[in-house]
Amino acid sequence: MNPFLDNSFKVRWTKMTYDCVRPDIGEAIKLAEAGLEAIRSIDPALANYDNVFEALEDATDELSRPWARVNHLEEVCDSPEMRAAYNDVLPEVSAFYARIPLDERLWKSVHAASLNPGAMKLDEAQNRFVGETLKDFLDAGAELSSDKKDRLQQLQSELSALTQKFSENVLDSTNAFELVVEDPALLSGLPAHAREAARRDALRKGHGTEANPKWRFTLQSPSYGPAMQYLDSDEMRRQLYEGFTRIGRTAPYDNTELIWKILELRNEKALLLGKASFADVTTARRMAGSGRAALDFVEDMHKRISPAFVREIRGLEEFKAARTGKPVEHLQIWETSYWMEKLRRERYDFDEEKLRPYFAIQGVISGMFRIVEGLFGLRIVELTGEDKPEVWHPDVRFYDLFDAGSDTHLGSFYTDWHPRASKRSGAWMDGLITGVA
Repeated sequence: MNPFLDNSFKVRWTKMTYDCVRPDIGEAIKLAEAGLEAIRSIDPALANYDNVFEALEDATDELSRPWARVNHLEEVCDSPEMRAAYNDVLPEVSAFYARIPLDERLWKSVHAASLNPGAMKLDEAQNRFVGETLKDFLDAGAELSSDKKDRLQQLQSELSALTQKFSENVLDSTNAFELVVEDPALLSGLPAHAREAARRDALRKGHGTEANPKWRFTLQSPSYGPAMQYLDSDEMRRQLYEGFTRIGRTAPYDNTELIWKILELRNEKALLLGKASFADVTTARRMAGSGRAALDFVEDMHKRISPAFVREIRGLEEFKAARTGKPVEHLQIWETSYWMEKLRRERYDFDEEKLRPYFAIQGVISGMFRIVEGLFGLRIVELTGEDKPEVWHPDVRFYDLFDAGSDTHLGSFYTDWHPRASKRSGAWMDGLITGVA
């Protein structure tokens, strides 16, 4: 009845429809809140690792698991219905998580449990969990005054909504762009595989026919990358590049005002937490340690690489001038990848396209798995046919992970390699179920 709350290891993706989001997440919040209330009610003298720290993990997991699935589907199977369902519950979910570290009664229980002498008997992992949980609360404002806590909670909710809208605008503006070509002469320089992909994509979108083909280019990497690297047409590369720079910049998907508002609220949040900037909030528990240290690193790297960069760009400009018979001049950004490819072929006799047959995706995946299996003593098995569990898209694959020595099942994972209009772009991953013994 509540597919998002089903804790089965093999997730029932086909049951998780948009109309289940509101009832399931509403129920999950009730369950999580009940778990938190039990922790709040503990006598401080009796607070310990099990009834506070473990219980806190269990309580928040009541919402974290179903919400991870909703969030995942919104990112990989975007649709108007799923987006509306997601945004409908987002304020409540954001408010729930924002309240946790600002809850005075909850913080008293957590602090009391951390002082319990029994904590000294914890193992290394448990001690780290206690320490990180304390830092989570303190870094999120657990000891702020009541008025500052109220404002911080408002900021968290506003930022969740704004950053979600930002992401939606990026996806929508990316999908809104297309460049449809009717003249095959404009495809000069483009490898055959990219040309064929553009033809098939055009057909899928209703452009052209088998007898009278057209070619469709988008801002998705498999389309955009080869076009910018190989197309002889400066004009086509310029149009594609300018389309790329307009992602999230033009109506109705303009993120300009959102960016300024997000920066404003993040700065206010940082000041409430006693930090000079949001960069300090973000880096405080990371390797850099502070926004200043991160900026110093980038500026130092820039200073070190600038001379080599200037030399190489100048060389590329001279190479173009020599091949075109024109004066040396600065390259436009949409020219850079194209002339780099020309230079690489001429100077090093290196053509990436000749390597393509050796790097078919299944061969790359198999090779990567063999390396991982050898290094870490694992065995990776793809489940296919009737053994394959439900997935959210036909392209998705599912694998079991075993210890090679004992053949113990350690976990499982999905792979979803290909871009599509309903999927957020970039290299990223989601955790669906973690820490299961």
